[in-house]
Amino acid sequence: MVIIILKLIWKAIDVIFYVAAIVFFVWGFFRLNATAGIFATGFAFIVLGLLSEAVAGKGGD
Repeated sequence: MVIIILKLIWKAIDVIFYVAAIVFFVWGFFRLNATAGIFATGFAFIVLGLLSEAVAGKGGD
């Protein structure tokens, strides 16, 4: 059971790290000021949207 879970996590580890990096990127900009944080959040949503479209297109028919 644990081996199966680890294999599933290992398949998505790059996406997990990528999302974690974006979270810390946005958090760092919010530490600078609120306006920079809002722009960083918008940028992060754009990047994550493109990433989700790429993943969805890769696994399609």
